[in-house]
Amino acid sequence: MRYRKTIEMTTENIVALENGTLVLQCGQWVRFGSTLSRYVGRTSAGSLWMVHSSNPQKTDFNTLKFKRMVERYKNL
Repeated sequence: MRYRKTIEMTTENIVALENGTLVLQCGQWVRFGSTLSRYVGRTSAGSLWMVHSSNPQKTDFNTLKFKRMVERYKNL
């Protein structure tokens, strides 16, 4: 699967993620309003895991935090 351009997380896209009609790759950039985030995954209980940028306007986020979250997600 190829990365897509940053995806706006509208209500429609969140619902599509929750019901499985929208599938994102781990690490995909998503945007909630003005905040950039990286998608980690969706748990079997339906929780969406994402790491949010420390600076809402930039792709400035803690890489170590993202990697740790991915590891925790894999171990669910």
